[in-house]
Amino acid sequence: MMQVRPFDIMRDYNLVENWRVERGQAKLPREVFYTTTGVPPLGVVVEHEGLPTAAAWLYKDTAGVLCWMAWTVTRPCISPLLAARAIDTAEDFLETIAREEGYSLLVGMFKQDSLVKHFERRLGFTRCDTGKGHFMTTKDLTCPLPL
Repeated sequence: MMQVRPFDIMRDYNLVENWRVERGQAKLPREVFYTTTGVPPLGVVVEHEGLPTAAAWLYKDTAGVLCWMAWTVTRPCISPLLAARAIDTAEDFLETIAREEGYSLLVGMFKQDSLVKHFERRLGFTRCDTGKGHFMTTKDLTCPLPL
């Protein structure tokens, strides 16, 4: 069973940053996990059977229109199916918060094309930047959820 809990920088920072290193990515500086007002973005850790499995963050603009899902990462050496389920759980949780708070556009930006494909095919995002570097996807939150 998947459970979502808040990201705790003291408890979780080294854990998730080591996941990035194991995946060949650079560690993110702690400052990335704070806004200019000192309030952290909404970060979540998804646990499967009590084991941290994925993490993701939601940054929100001050106008209440655009929010950005960022820094999605999963624990290395787990099955692709478990990683996909954990990512889906994190996205669903963060999207629900964004919808409840009235945001109309959710942006995702990823370095791995595999994540872009996952967000397109399974989570309803639209690819809108195919340049080198990072890939961007968007999701219109003003559309009703499918039944």
